[in-house]
Amino acid sequence: MLRHNLIFAFRRLRSSPGFTAAAIVTLALGIGANATIFSLVNAVVFRPFGVERQNELVSFNQRTSKEQIPTLSYPDYEDYRDRNTVFSGIAMYRTVAMSMSRSGAKNSRLWGYEISGNYFDLLGVQAIRGRVLHPSDDVKRGGHPLAVISYSCWQARFGGDPEIAGQQVKIGGLDYTIVGVTPRAFIGTELIYTPEIFVPLAMAEQIEQSKWMNDRDNSNGLVIGRLKPGVSLKSAQAAVNSIATELGREYPKDDAGVSIVLSPPGMAGTFLRGAITGFSAVLMAVAGMVLLIACVNLASLLLARASDRRKETAIRLALGASRGQLLRQLLTESLMLSVAGGAAGILLAYWLGDLVNVWRPPVDVPVIPHVVMDTRVLLFSALVSLLSALLFGLAPALQSTRSSLVGAIKNEAPSEKLRRLNLRDILVATQVALSVVLLVGSILVVRSLQHALSLNLGFEPEHAAVLSYDFASQGYDEERGRQFQRRLLDKVRSMPGIEAAGIIDALPLSLNFSDSGIFLEGKPEPRASDVPVANLYLITPGYLQAMRTRLIAGRDLDQRDNKDAPRVALVNEAFVRQLLPGENPVGKRFRHRATGKWIQIAGVVEDGKYRSLGESPSPTVFEQMEQVWIPQQTLVVRSPLAETETTRLLRRAVLELDPSLTVYNDGSLTSALGLALFPAKLVAVVLAAFGLLAVVLAATGVYGIMAYAVSRRTREIGIRMALGAAPSEVARVVLARTAKLLAVGITIGFALAFALGRFFSQILYDVSAHDPLTYLCAIALMAAVAFVACWVPARRAIQVDPLTALRSE
Repeated sequence: MLRHNLIFAFRRLRSSPGFTAAAIVTLALGIGANATIFSLVNAVVFRPFGVERQNELVSFNQRTSKEQIPTLSYPDYEDYRDRNTVFSGIAMYRTVAMSMSRSGAKNSRLWGYEISGNYFDLLGVQAIRGRVLHPSDDVKRGGHPLAVISYSCWQARFGGDPEIAGQQVKIGGLDYTIVGVTPRAFIGTELIYTPEIFVPLAMAEQIEQSKWMNDRDNSNGLVIGRLKPGVSLKSAQAAVNSIATELGREYPKDDAGVSIVLSPPGMAGTFLRGAITGFSAVLMAVAGMVLLIACVNLASLLLARASDRRKETAIRLALGASRGQLLRQLLTESLMLSVAGGAAGILLAYWLGDLVNVWRPPVDVPVIPHVVMDTRVLLFSALVSLLSALLFGLAPALQSTRSSLVGAIKNEAPSEKLRRLNLRDILVATQVALSVVLLVGSILVVRSLQHALSLNLGFEPEHAAVLSYDFASQGYDEERGRQFQRRLLDKVRSMPGIEAAGIIDALPLSLNFSDSGIFLEGKPEPRASDVPVANLYLITPGYLQAMRTRLIAGRDLDQRDNKDAPRVALVNEAFVRQLLPGENPVGKRFRHRATGKWIQIAGVVEDGKYRSLGESPSPTVFEQMEQVWIPQQTLVVRSPLAETETTRLLRRAVLELDPSLTVYNDGSLTSALGLALFPAKLVAVVLAAFGLLAVVLAATGVYGIMAYAVSRRTREIGIRMALGAAPSEVARVVLARTAKLLAVGITIGFALAFALGRFFSQILYDVSAHDPLTYLCAIALMAAVAFVACWVPARRAIQVDPLTALRSE
């Protein structure tokens, strides 16, 4: 029976190539859109680490009354590791950039993990070449220059050399021994970032040239633990917070009031989870809506097709076929269409996935995972295809088996009362409603992107160029680095066309940011969990001019503020509003810890965006780099020259001073902000594309239904015109019916979009999800497109010859 149904369905579809092609293309677009978006979500959210029993792993997040961060200090990590009773192991890792070279070759920049010695043992990861690191490789500070490389690094940088174990490389100017290669399936323990190299945490201070491992106030390591068998997350949470309470009593200045939140690993604890899952949910919902529109469109086509097959259906029923048999036959045709559309959609998703994998974000961090069509994506696509078959095939199949046998056998046209609401009308209204929702979302995100591009960032990105370098990865000490810095600034400032030049440790709106506690002079000392926190940047004189950041009060930093002078800093307006309300901040002092050095406020600068475009103004401090050394630096210059020319001059200036220094992230300041704008641009592109696709599908659906309705009413229209009805009256009657359907669809779509406002607000920048202008534009555009789609069939109706129409059946 199934074989017969399949053969018959194939023949029927082959006999209508136009309908079949249109149906397959419609489904391919809907299913392909869903498969593509799901493959992205799968790569970012569901990708396995390639470790044993991943479900037992949890991340540690530190929570205070002010914030929740995914990092702990190294001393705190050691205490949790040594005092815990509910984990079989707890490990720490830290993402870091390194400069590596081998056999005198040029340095190359790569990203990896600094890991505690038990990291691989905790995860159950074994090497495919050599060995992994063990606790004995992480004992003596600076005494274990060993490295494990990833499979991709082994293939790309070492050509898959089978004798890689035991080979020497230079990292930060020091000799390291590669001891092993991790399996291909192992991607580290962060989903959006795949490390190329792993070194012991014991080498961290040599690699970074920063003494942080003994500082309990310096929380900069990610911590992961594996639950013991039979231990629930709830009981583990209670046990860990019991230790947190102990640490708060023992170290009140650093840990009082601090608690631990356990979460699934992979997204920097909880730091990125909300944003990524919310972003993914929006994309999946939009893709699902496109598929629903495609299914509704196809259901309309099938209804029209079923109406044309009424006589065939009636004859088969009269000859003894049961309604169940006919239903199965029609659903088989729908299933064949969905399978063909699903296959085409998967091919489309493959192609789009290849485009995504070729693209690289405007940062040197490998933050975009590789998109693959794995088993999970293929199963999802198959499920979507089957669901589509039910969505677009069931209702038309049921409708076609309920027709009147006598009327159908006589080939009498079904009644098309102009005032009667039928299933096709409902489908038209549904298409329009869903299209309005997508149009509203598309216009909202496009306006949001426009707003994001015009936000006051606290600096002017146009006509500025940047270039980054890392002294630590080249083995520079502080004195050598300071000499290079001074020579570089003098050289760049003397170049023709350079208006201003300065240096900052990390650009605002980049992936690299720091913050620190603020203890104000003359104010009561808060407990550790209530200490206010401010963004912290280190700059040189000239930075404000290079960035065009306005100085609001006081003075700029200058050459007087050297390392022998009292420490000074600039603060932003939010710092003054939130921490010194109603006071003159210039001359006030603060420090970063209760026993630290006092820092005097020299001036106040305008507020800006520091971590994300959607953030509220937050306290920020800019300190003089001459007084606090950091080896990771970014040069910023302002010039009227073309940004490519300015970048070339900067690169030449750096390499003339040290040809071996690794330069990265060089280019215009506008391009350096690409990562901050990436979510807004991606959502704008995706929703705009899906919104356009929805409008096209809705327009074709409205046109198809109108054209079919006019063709079925040809005799009625002929009678009206024979009785003296004017063409304008016929057009009015035909369009009035469709106008009512469109009005209903637009109204429902308006209500749905308004109700989903909170859903859209997750991806908007300072644009209301209920913006009236957006809704008016969406409604006007949908109405205009629908009117055009209706007008062609309506025009055909008024050109009907009454005599010809009266002869039609």
